[in-house]
Amino acid sequence: MKNGKTNTWNLVLTALFCALTTVATTVIAIPVTGTQDYINIGDSMILQALTF
Repeated sequence: MKNGKTNTWNLVLTALFCALTTVATTVIAIPVTGTQDYINIGDSMILQALTF
């Protein structure tokens, strides 16, 4: 039974990080003045998700 809970927990964490990455990519954009581009926080969310 422990394995079933572990798989469910991994699925929940994956879905949570996918949702947070989507929100961070689409909503949070920091403008860069020199190049008129944007920096997304979503890139850092992907790296953070890899640590879990």
